[in-house]
Amino acid sequence: MSTLRPTVAAAALLCALSTSAHAYERLTRTDCPGGIAWASDPQFYFNGDGVPDAERADYRDATEIIMERVNLVGGTWFDFQALGSISTADDMVQNDYSEVGMTELDHSDDGWTLGWGPSWVNTRTCKIVEADMHLTNWDGVTWAFGVPADQGVNYWEANDSVGMTYFARPIILHELGHTFGLAHSDTSYSYMNYNVLPWSNRDDDKRVEPLADDREALREIYPGTAEESDIAVYTTWYDPERTSNGAAKGFSLCAPSAGTSWSSSIFDPTCGVAVDGGDGATEVCPGDTLRVRYAVSNLGTNTLDVDAQLWLSDNTTLNRDAGVDKQSPSVRSFTAAPQSSYRRGNTFEVPTGVSFDTDYYVYVFLDTGADYDAEESQQNNAIPMVGQIRIKPFRDCVDHVRNEAPAVFP
Repeated sequence: MSTLRPTVAAAALLCALSTSAHAYERLTRTDCPGGIAWASDPQFYFNGDGVPDAERADYRDATEIIMERVNLVGGTWFDFQALGSISTADDMVQNDYSEVGMTELDHSDDGWTLGWGPSWVNTRTCKIVEADMHLTNWDGVTWAFGVPADQGVNYWEANDSVGMTYFARPIILHELGHTFGLAHSDTSYSYMNYNVLPWSNRDDDKRVEPLADDREALREIYPGTAEESDIAVYTTWYDPERTSNGAAKGFSLCAPSAGTSWSSSIFDPTCGVAVDGGDGATEVCPGDTLRVRYAVSNLGTNTLDVDAQLWLSDNTTLNRDAGVDKQSPSVRSFTAAPQSSYRRGNTFEVPTGVSFDTDYYVYVFLDTGADYDAEESQQNNAIPMVGQIRIKPFRDCVDHVRNEAPAVFP
């Protein structure tokens, strides 16, 4: 008769990492060095014990949204269920149910545990037979179950928290990854890492979803047959040079700027370096060169040819059809392999037709040539870069524009 022993995959506990040719890392244990995985589709139930009454609906809805996004990865279907509260005498551990819920987690000075994703494993087969995913119900933590816009936070400023209010959806996805047998990694662009979170600029229910390396893991460990074309752009990258508990920390990429060269670090406040070695200017004229850095994740199973476009908008919603937002004449093309992520730096020309003495948001939009209305990867597939730029007053640009782009002014 096989024994059931717990292996812990927790956000604040050190995980054993396996060596692999893949970007992702598997959770291992001494008696399962090849990693652990589900034997069949897991069923999760929502456990309301410990969840404040006012938060139960929000918690369940957020969990179902994340589970739906995981369900849709490349045709790999997991039998997730959120059926309301069920009773348990064992605090969601080894009670024949795989559950999601809240419980009291360790918040000592040496370790802040916001979530916990342990699994019970059959050590003979190395298959998961029960998984229990927790968020803390510690009094010092308030949960935000929505997305940055709900909190009045910009995409690039929405880290793991707003003050002591923590975004629940990314932590739910992170802990869910642990229950599937995924470990932390300091090399992959994945939600199994920490800090600045890679929000996508999509519909509310699609802003948090598995990244390329998460999807590679799910498709490799739990194979599906469906193909998927989906690419996303972010302002966040995980830096393997700065780690915590075996996981890379995330940082926002730099703000766009003019200048003469790239800055030495992609996490500098601006991307460009001026002639005198200082930060490249963020005040520009039409025809100037803007330097931006952004992250790309090909979330799908197909190789994609991508045209990266730069747009200037006077508000936080990019509109490519109304003629108000202006596109740079520069287009940067590249090929993105399936289930791969890229940290890119490009220069774009500031477009003509912009208003002088005006602030603009700088967007990068990824165009794959797909049907915009039918293909999910094209819908809202733009992200505003960190910060804004300012178009200088006309008097500061007129000589420049006449010299550099005479068609603008007769």
